[in-house]
Amino acid sequence: MGKTLVKQRKKAAKLAQESQNGGPAAGSLLAAIAKRLKYKLPNLANAKKKLKLVPIISEAMNARAWEDAAQLLEMLEKQQSEGLAEVPKLGAIMRWVRAADLAGTEAVAAKLLAGIMRVAAGPQPAAPAAGGASTGSGNGSGAVPSTSAPEGADGAATGGGAIPVRRLPPWRPPPAAGSTEDGAPASTSTRASTRASAATVTSNGATPNARTVASISAARSTFGSYAGRFGVVPLPAEYAGTNANGSIMTNAAAATAAAAAAAQDGSKGADGAATLLPNVAKDLTMFCTEPDTVKWEQERPAATRVEVPFVTGAFVLVGALSREECAQIMACAEEMGYTVDPDYTFSAAARAAAAGSGLSDASSSAARNGGSGGGERGAAGCVWLADESLQGPLYARIAHLLPQRLCGGDLAGLNCRWRLYRYDKGAVYRPHVDGAWPGSGLKDGRYEFDAYGDRWSRLTFLVYLNDDFEGGATTFYTPAQPGSGACLEAHSVRPVAGNILVFPHGDTMGSLVHEGAAVTQGAKYVIRTEVLYKLEKCDKGGWVDAPQPAIQMPAAKAAAGKQQQQQQQQQQQQQANNRRVQK
Repeated sequence: MGKTLVKQRKKAAKLAQESQNGGPAAGSLLAAIAKRLKYKLPNLANAKKKLKLVPIISEAMNARAWEDAAQLLEMLEKQQSEGLAEVPKLGAIMRWVRAADLAGTEAVAAKLLAGIMRVAAGPQPAAPAAGGASTGSGNGSGAVPSTSAPEGADGAATGGGAIPVRRLPPWRPPPAAGSTEDGAPASTSTRASTRASAATVTSNGATPNARTVASISAARSTFGSYAGRFGVVPLPAEYAGTNANGSIMTNAAAATAAAAAAAQDGSKGADGAATLLPNVAKDLTMFCTEPDTVKWEQERPAATRVEVPFVTGAFVLVGALSREECAQIMACAEEMGYTVDPDYTFSAAARAAAAGSGLSDASSSAARNGGSGGGERGAAGCVWLADESLQGPLYARIAHLLPQRLCGGDLAGLNCRWRLYRYDKGAVYRPHVDGAWPGSGLKDGRYEFDAYGDRWSRLTFLVYLNDDFEGGATTFYTPAQPGSGACLEAHSVRPVAGNILVFPHGDTMGSLVHEGAAVTQGAKYVIRTEVLYKLEKCDKGGWVDAPQPAIQMPAAKAAAGKQQQQQQQQQQQQQANNRRVQK
């Protein structure tokens, strides 16, 4: 073969590869980005090697090379539209969202998160250009931080330039049956409690609005003190340093040990990036209560289900709890005590959320330094391991309103590991994607993070315990339509006491990026738990379509490795037996 023909074939292969990756300009841009990131690209002339952009995007996010990350996301979106790339896995999306939250300005964060949402949703049919504000019918496959753009603002309002986020008016479901106000039905004693003194303050000194304070005081007066009616659930040694009760990780020593373990066993995410999690303060204490601590009402109006118009698969269970029941839960949790969890603080780029909620830039800057200034703090947490007398009556009220089957599995109840959060003034839960969790509980008198082994969560179950505060809406974000004059759109659900917001999480139905917007007045109380569904057994062992866990416990990782080793040994033994039979 002549040298000229060899050169021509090499050139043709190179052009074909460049075309696959978006053309010569894309190839040169990718090479420039890889050079800046010191990332070694595969040989583009070798057509057998498929270039994967997901690990390069992770490198750019880790290096805080925001513009490079945005350009790489555009390349990935283009490849998806041409059928040349897959949708990134949930673990990568979750890390990218948290990294984008660290971007310097709201405009940069909005651009990154919009790109993340689009690639998380995968190829979408072309949408017509929007001339104004969206009607809110988006698929809810993503979200971003709040911004300073006023509600209903468009490009013209800002001198013709694009705004980072357009905020739609908060959506509020219809009132519950039997309610004389836009909230949960209130018993006679609860209505009387609104006339009580509002001088009570919470255990950490924050003063919520008058009705919440009065209702907590009334619960203590009616049902007695909750002191001595709860105890601490010992956390087994294998869970120390994982914050299985809280959000993600724990103290510095535990994080260092986890990092060393990850380095030793080569723990990496699906995109090849090390799965190191941020440090937060400490494990949250887990409490349990004596039976019938909360007195559930025997006769009350039935709860109803109302679909959330702008988030596919999301709905609100209206009137699931009465205000008196909410007050009992808040009073008991205050007696247990809340611990500030820094993983729920503003952190680096919360300027956007603060600005969109009316907080000053100076205040948000103080919050970014750990919430030490201006009263801006992270959400305070309390973990309550619910027994049957606590969780059973609530589940019985709403079970028929939940999807009876999801992802091939039957409804299996609620996770009894309740995480209660109090958001004081300035507190915000930054943009994030909820992960999946197993069903926790006590097994033979011992706490087990995965107590059943056959069920995982598919839906987030968010109980609103009060509503007399300002701000604090649950906000979902979607990419704005082309030509709308905005980068993102923010759709909010307004909390109403006694209502429960339920929405898909993990990889159940897209990656819903959302936030708990900053509270600007008073204090907001919620319960976060999950709706569990059975897993379908696989013929070869394991589970079919098992969700990616929010975190992987050390014990679970070791058990998974042991199970895999046993399966391999069984397969080898079976193959050996088959060979003997054939002989």
